[in-house]
Amino acid sequence: MVLNNFTGDLTVYVATDAGAPSSGDVAIADAAVDKWATPWLVDAHAVAADEVPVAVTYAAWIKSSNLTVDQQKSAILAALTQMVKRLPIGGDRVTDVDTFGYLYHDTFIVTIAGAVTAVIRATVTAPSTDTVIADGQVATLGTVTGTVTVVT
Repeated sequence: MVLNNFTGDLTVYVATDAGAPSSGDVAIADAAVDKWATPWLVDAHAVAADEVPVAVTYAAWIKSSNLTVDQQKSAILAALTQMVKRLPIGGDRVTDVDTFGYLYHDTFIVTIAGAVTAVIRATVTAPSTDTVIADGQVATLGTVTGTVTVVT
């Protein structure tokens, strides 16, 4: 939500776990905001959040496992997908005074390391830094390219 203190306009950004919602879903949310959540003297509107696709390139080194490399890659992809779905509109913010939210680079590494047992090292080359997710934006998972090396 973003409130313009000068005009009294309140913008409520909406998204689904897959990214931007359909126009019909936005209309339903806008009607609900108008009916149930609009304070006096405020003009409130629900609008779709803009998608920010984030491509991921990673490498993981995993001790011997009963899973195949393809199964390990599938588990990592599933974990990355869930991680991005849980990110709030506007990204994560460490403090209340942060100007922007972020999808932190370290979050990818932690997610990959926790996706399967016995990951001994994980690197992420894309994105190479924290990704800015501003108010009104929602991260979506772009193309994922991964390399898994089994270490014996």
